Amino acid sequence: MNHSQRLVNNAGVQIHCLEFNTTSTGIPLIVVPGMINSAEQVADEIGQYLTGRTIILSLRGRGKSDSPIFGWTLDDQASDVTAVIAAYGFDQVILFGHSAGASIAARSLPSIKARVAGFVIGDFAPFYPPYHEQWKQHIMGLPERQISDDALEGIVRDAKYEDVMANLQQSAASILVITGEPERSALRPEEIEKMKERLPRAEVSVLAGCGHEFLSDDPARAVEILERFTAGLESAS
Repeated sequence: MNHSQRLVNNAGVQIHCLEFNTTSTGIPLIVVPGMINSAEQVADEIGQYLTGRTIILSLRGRGKSDSPIFGWTLDDQASDVTAVIAAYGFDQVILFGHSAGASIAARSLPSIKARVAGFVIGDFAPFYPPYHEQWKQHIMGLPERQISDDALEGIVRDAKYEDVMANLQQSAASILVITGEPERSALRPEEIEKMKERLPRAEVSVLAGCGHEFLSDDPARAVEILERFTAGLESAS
């Protein structure tokens, strides 16, 4: 699994990135992991299947990224995505956020200078949840967790419910929603229907036999769907 590493300075916070297939000339795919996940975790799941240029980042406080004491609002975290895309100098990208990473990525859309040709929502409704002490205590008890204590404290302190649907509606990006079987997924059927009503251009791909963690349930098929979406956008541009 050949890849390079890079640290991107976001106003003093170093954001760790893993880059795959650097010489690929297609539209780069920017991957934003879920709330408590790191670039390394996602790379371990899908890295061997990637054929296109892909940047997987660790949001602040995850993996090898810096973990500041303050700066844990949704906007703070979304700025990590914006900073990474700007640092690489891409003129267009496809943005994929898994789980709550999709809402963080969606919040970054108005600040991204590059053209966002496509946006992939990985099994999560377009909102940022209010995180509570009970959630923090649960996560702190997980073995080998990839999120720091400062991140957990800051997220709980600064989190409030925020709807990011408007960011998606105002974007010109093509939209793909990836989900698993209803009983194993975070997206409920009624939420998918609501998203289709409010985002009529959205395509929905259901991975049979998979759940919310479709990247680990069937990484080869997940990458196939992502890269097919990318190829379609490349041929249309």
